[in-house]
Order: sequence, then structure tokens, then C-alpha cells
Amino acid sequence: MFFWRNTVLALLVAACLLACSNRDEKVECNRKNAEFSRNLEINPKDTGSYLERGVLYARRGDLDRALADFNRARQFKPKDAQAYYCLSIAQRGQEDWDRIIADLNASLELDHQNADVYTYRGLVYYQIGNLNQAMADYQQALELNPNNEEAYRFRAAAYIMQGDWERALLDCNRALDLNPKDAVAYINRGIAYYRQGELNLALADYNRALAIDPKFAEAYSCRGSAFFWKGYHYRALVDVNRALEINPLDAKAYFFKAQLLDQTGKKREALAAYQGFLKYGANQPKGQVEIANQRIQALEK
Repeated sequence: MFFWRNTVLALLVAACLLACSNRDEKVECNRKNAEFSRNLEINPKDTGSYLERGVLYARRGDLDRALADFNRARQFKPKDAQAYYCLSIAQRGQEDWDRIIADLNASLELDHQNADVYTYRGLVYYQIGNLNQAMADYQQALELNPNNEEAYRFRAAAYIMQGDWERALLDCNRALDLNPKDAVAYINRGIAYYRQGELNLALADYNRALAIDPKFAEAYSCRGSAFFWKGYHYRALVDVNRALEINPLDAKAYFFKAQLLDQTGKKREALAAYQGFLKYGANQPKGQVEIANQRIQALEK
């Protein structure tokens, strides 16, 4: 019924760039930004400062400025593997996957020992549906760095997509051994439990994720889905509404809410939720779009 595949992908994308979120982090980001800008006034060809400032812009969501800084770094130092890597991350929003993979390949040609680049390239392959290549890159990343928490976390998501719950759980456990405060790993493990019908174990992991990050919209959506299947429809609705309070543009949450309301006979509210899904769900699965259109027609009668 629900959207675990899309949820896994959304979690992976969110994990790529950690935003300057709370007040202290924003103050520190601004301080560092000013410092790198001063460095560049003194030395306009300081590639390191361009890269560092570009990362800060990316974390603030200013990808145009991030791309400009990464391109300047590459211009002044065309054989800097890190510049190509940073460019590939900042270009994610453009979804030019061929270009992103080309930049990652260029980075690896210059430095084939960088586990982080293999990890990220694996994520890109995952996103375009090439799970075999994604798995190969995660494996390479782990051979280079056996303590690569992200590679375990991302590979777990790929195993979930393949329906290999046991291996997914193993990789989630490895990621959590390395970082017990990894909220995304708890969600991934919760999804693996959920898909096996282990709803209590799934709920426990979703609760752990929310204890770490109380504003984790995807965690509320996942927990709401588990509540629904346990028959706790009110709790499910509370959670999906909380997810939409945090992220009002979340098409997946609208679809979940619409189906929840539809199946509990709340037709008017279900209609509004289906309409919200179509409003924000331009890139959602074709099957869900068809369901939404069909239900809107039926509910409008």
C-alpha cells in the first residue's frame, strides 16, 4: 500500500549533504564562510578556500554559489580530485546523471583510493536504478575503508530494494555499531523489519530515529504506516500530519494520508490529500499518480 521504496531514496538523498540546521551550526557556518572569503580576497587562487566555501554554500542550499566555487577550484587546479567530487554533489539537484557520473569518474581517475567517492557514485547508480553497479561501488568503498558507515547504510537500502532483508539488517547493524546516533540507519532497519511484518521492531526503530531527530519527517511517515497496519488509524493520521507540518511539500506523505483517509471512509479529506499529492508529486511513481487520478474522479462524484 505505502511508499517504502520512495522513502529509502528520499533518506539517501537527504543524507548526502548535512545542512547547517540549528542556530549554533548556522553561526559556525557563517563564521567559516567569512573566513574563507577573506582568504580569497588575499589569494584569489586559493583552491582550498573555494572548495571549503562551496561546501558551506551547498549545506545552506545555495547550490548556484556552491557550483561557482567548485568550478573556480577546478579552473585553478584542474587535477584536484576533490573539486570533481564536490561538483558532482552540488549538481545533484540538476539530475544530470551522466554529467555527475563523469565528474565522479574523473575524481576516481585522479584518486582511485577515495572510499567516499565510490560510496557517492554507488548512491548515484542506485538512484538511476543500476543496483549492480551501486553494489560494486559500495563493496569497493568498504574494501578501502571497512569502517565506512555511509557505505553500510546505503548498501542496506539497496538490499531493501532487492528484498534481501537479512543482508539489509546486517548492514544497518554495522552502520549503527559505527554510529549509534545514525537516525537514517534506524529508519532503514525499521523499513526492513516492516517489510517482514515485524511491526513492533519497526516501530521501535522509528521511535529511536525520532528520539535522535524529532523533526525527521520521513520517520513520522514510516511510523504512521506501521501504526496503520497495526490498526492504530488515529495514531497513523497524527504522524502523517506531523510529517506534513515539517515538510508541507512531501508528496509521499500526501499519498499515504490520502489512502489512510480513503480506507477509513473520510472521503472529503481523502480527496484533498490526493489533490495535494498530485500538486507536489510530479516525479512520483506512475502507478501512484494513476491511483490518485482514479480516486479523485470517484470521490468527486
